[in-house]
Amino acid sequence: MNRAAMLREVRMEAFERVKSRLQEAGLVKKGRRKGPHRERRERKPASAFAPLLPSLKAKLPDVLCLKAERTVGNDNCVVYEGRKLQIPPHRHRCHYVRAKVAVHEYGDGSMAVFHGATRLGRYDAAGRRLGKAGASA
Repeated sequence: MNRAAMLREVRMEAFERVKSRLQEAGLVKKGRRKGPHRERRERKPASAFAPLLPSLKAKLPDVLCLKAERTVGNDNCVVYEGRKLQIPPHRHRCHYVRAKVAVHEYGDGSMAVFHGATRLGRYDAAGRRLGKAGASA
């Protein structure tokens, strides 16, 4: 055993002796004690059946939809499941030829075309455009 290890051991023994004397005198409580700073941080686990937050309810359809990546053709249209979805001009770009876009198909059959986080258009189940042209998400 080297000198540093021996000194550590002697210090620990001295610490234990002092600690046991203080506990016998009733000046220090036995066992581990949680400080008030730790008690404040402890939280009860949340219920698995907690209601959804309103912000999550709005995003739920985009999470539960079918997503497919497509490339826009030379006619500014995307073909998805045999339906041709024409992308309207957008305020950021006049056309999306050869751009990679994502087609989201929702549970009710409606669809939306996205370029990144920007929604380029919404369509009904037949492929007809809904809403204003160039609307963004």
